[in-house]
Amino acid sequence: MSLSKKIVIWAIAGLMALSVVIVFVNIIMSNNSASKLSDEVAEAQGEMETILKARDEELGEQAKTLSEKYAKSFAEYKKLVGKFDSVSALKIEDIKKGDGQAISEGVQYSAYYIGFLSDGTVFDSSFKDFEGEITDDLSEVLSLPISSTGGGAGMIEGWTKGVENMQIGGVRKITVPSAMAYGDTAQNNIPAGSTLTFIVMVIPKIDNIAYDGQLVELCKKAYSSYAAQYGEDYIVQVCQEEYGNK
Repeated sequence: MSLSKKIVIWAIAGLMALSVVIVFVNIIMSNNSASKLSDEVAEAQGEMETILKARDEELGEQAKTLSEKYAKSFAEYKKLVGKFDSVSALKIEDIKKGDGQAISEGVQYSAYYIGFLSDGTVFDSSFKDFEGEITDDLSEVLSLPISSTGGGAGMIEGWTKGVENMQIGGVRKITVPSAMAYGDTAQNNIPAGSTLTFIVMVIPKIDNIAYDGQLVELCKKAYSSYAAQYGEDYIVQVCQEEYGNK
């Protein structure tokens, strides 16, 4: 074999060896990068868990304080639960007039409620145990009230329109036709086509426990591994919607 051919063979062998080394180095760098990302994700998830646990404890204490204040008075309206006839239009009955601000577009409020079907079955309520007896320990009677905004999204049409012009401190019975509730779609323990009735007691908007956007940023880090699949904008949107007001 001529010297020139040997040089070519040696050159090819050298290039092949160098290629193997480069691939090996890239694998190591890729694994280190993935490991670093994995560590950052795990750290963010751990911080989120700690913050949310603390938040749950704060909300629990807030729920107890409010329950002590409102449980006895709201429990009086449990007697209004019973069978009723279905309706085709929204029906409103003020049980107690409030003396606070009237709910209109953009007005924030919180509310305790009882929701029941036409046969008298309670499908949801602010009571932790609707059938339970009211004891001296009022702190454990009610869950945290829901919070909403007049005219805002997130509630069924019948609720949103049913609380319009209701004053803070008032109690209202709202009967919602199926078309303004869930229509022909069943929801958990609400059969399709159900007319719903709510007993609603509106109270001043409770204070939010805020974290100045900390949860949003942690959320984006914690779920960054899904960005390639769903897109970074979607991850940001989900985190903002879930934790932006917390």
